Amino acid sequence: MAFQNTKELKFGYSLKQQSAYSTALTTVDACHDCNNDNTFEFPLKKVDNANTVGKGHRWPTKRRTISQDAKLSQTFQCSSWILGYILSYALGYVETTEVVPGSVYEHLFKIADVDQLPVTTIWQELAPGNQIAVRDCCIQSFSLSGKTEEHIEAQHTIIGSGHYASSAVSIPDLVTTSFLLFHNVQFKYNAVDISAKIKDLTFSFQNQLNEKDGYCPGCPKFLTPNGKEVAVRKRLLKTGEQADLKFKMLYENNDIRTDDLENIERNITITASGDPIDETHNHECKIEIPKATINSHSLGKEENYFVYDCQVGFNWDNTITGPFQVTLKNNIPEYLALPS
Repeated sequence: MAFQNTKELKFGYSLKQQSAYSTALTTVDACHDCNNDNTFEFPLKKVDNANTVGKGHRWPTKRRTISQDAKLSQTFQCSSWILGYILSYALGYVETTEVVPGSVYEHLFKIADVDQLPVTTIWQELAPGNQIAVRDCCIQSFSLSGKTEEHIEAQHTIIGSGHYASSAVSIPDLVTTSFLLFHNVQFKYNAVDISAKIKDLTFSFQNQLNEKDGYCPGCPKFLTPNGKEVAVRKRLLKTGEQADLKFKMLYENNDIRTDDLENIERNITITASGDPIDETHNHECKIEIPKATINSHSLGKEENYFVYDCQVGFNWDNTITGPFQVTLKNNIPEYLALPS
């Protein structure tokens, strides 16, 4: 008997978006390694007749499967490739500028004002010959975190319609990319570089999604091996968003406490750089929060030094028409294109 080792697990990703919900992609763009060996989960909603009368007892005599979901959580050593993938599907808006023809591109990501986020297809391969294509996947939430002497880590949670199908596409070798390290981070608070004080940070974002509404009349069906039909989503509407920044810094004075007490708006810019793309440009990610406020802070101790543990709120900024924006520079020409 041949058991399947988790090290054989591979995922195939596409930078293109599906033309519509329920319309799967057919071509894999890249494979990227993960820090964990999580696989898709397909939670089922079931109903039974335990509470009906006429049976003579309180126990169920039958169960029915109503619907199927699809969820996946992955963690990566943050590269410019996977970061662009995450930002495009989580935020839904990207504007690309070709900085150097054919080699250097700058992508501006913002929160899209849409009801339905762009969706993609993800291929999961447990081992050669054991592959599925999971369609209608959007990114429900993501986080970027880093601390001293470590990679920046990217984590995201995927939610699909619940539909998957057997597949046999060719998943390429690992993509060539550049990774972002915490010691290459620049942290500016109110335009002042405080990078040397920063101990760790986490930037997180979550889309608030109406998961239940997608199982509406006329929704697609997933056919079980025995020919029974199970409902999957027809849509996944967005109802809002939430963003958060937490950071820990060495205590030097009471300025943070004053900003917290007075709700003073400060601009925060976090820049992480990677390897050179050419002689002039590096892989780079820049997060800009023009109107940030300290929502809470606490004074703690680490290795005999006092530190501030801060949580940041985001206010709307009319100039960028949003609470934050992210600029990513890399060698990827396009995100969220429609399939040809």
